[in-house]
Amino acid sequence: MNIFTVSYFFLHCLILFVYSNLMEYAIHRWAEHGPLWESNHKRHHDDPETPTLFIHSGLGIAGVIALIGLSGLLFSFWGWMPTVFFLFYYVVFIEVAHHVSHRFHISKHHMTHHADLEDGNYNVWIPIGDILFGTKIEKL
Repeated sequence: MNIFTVSYFFLHCLILFVYSNLMEYAIHRWAEHGPLWESNHKRHHDDPETPTLFIHSGLGIAGVIALIGLSGLLFSFWGWMPTVFFLFYYVVFIEVAHHVSHRFHISKHHMTHHADLEDGNYNVWIPIGDILFGTKIEKL
């Protein structure tokens, strides 16, 4: 394995990470806070210890499958890597991280989202989408 192969792999990972972070932002801001899942997601805001509810319904599961499929199609020229990466990102950085941040109150960025009337901080840990779309809230 040479340096170009390793660099190429890490460049792919960086692009897929930014893409996945923006998908996380879009799911949270426009699906979970929009008309599609807002009623279920409101329960999560009323009691943050409840699951995020995105994959905890039939519609949510269909949405995740569609997003994984879309990710695979958009980056199909990279083979299996985009689908696996997005699935990994979704499980680790969205579902698990979201649960951990609420359970132990360790993500100041996202806890502000819950405390500040849901006007920003849609990313859970890494606020790339919030910075790009101007929804990053600093106060708590």
